[in-house]
Amino acid sequence: DGERGLQAGRRALAGRVRLSAGTTYAHHRLLPALGEFHLRYPGIAVEINVSNHNVNFVRDGYDLAIRMGELDDTNLVSRRLGSFALGVYASPTYLARHGEPRDLDELDRHTCITFLMPRTGRTLPWIFGDTLTKRVPAATYQCSDDFLAAVTLARAGVGLVQAYDFVVETELARGALVEVLRPFRGQSRPFSLVYPRDAPVTRATRAMIDFLVATAPRSG
Repeated sequence: DGERGLQAGRRALAGRVRLSAGTTYAHHRLLPALGEFHLRYPGIAVEINVSNHNVNFVRDGYDLAIRMGELDDTNLVSRRLGSFALGVYASPTYLARHGEPRDLDELDRHTCITFLMPRTGRTLPWIFGDTLTKRVPAATYQCSDDFLAAVTLARAGVGLVQAYDFVVETELARGALVEVLRPFRGQSRPFSLVYPRDAPVTRATRAMIDFLVATAPRSG
């Protein structure tokens, strides 16, 4: 009876949630999970902004956002969704033509595909090892706005890319990409769900917060 009552309460809950997330987490973690959210809360409408540009909560009117990295904005409440590891990947075609790098110094002779951070326009550094060694490879190809473009270029045999493991798991499973420099694989970067500290949280938004925190994979 209690479970039936809980399910009825979920179905009765209504409202709208506006949520923004970067392309990598959105396509590979957030969007696949929202089918279950819809089954639980069919009365809640969800508007999703998929972009690597940080939204302004007040100006743009969003309730929630998912952001990468350590956050130090005291105006935001932050709920950790997990930390995810990084590796360097290339296609078998690229490695057959150019060989496999054996250490970090060999990156200089390879084609590296990097990503330009939307807020600063600077290259996102590659990070390696437990001591958090950072490198900004000399990039022949640079991508902006959508990081998944860098993965597509690597899959096409253009060069090396550093990416979250979860972003390339499908390509790895079918052999379209392989990992290189495994002894130097990067530390994890965190992802967090954030929302304004002083803004009222509706019941629909609270349902989304609780769902995403409870169902988020903590690593991978």
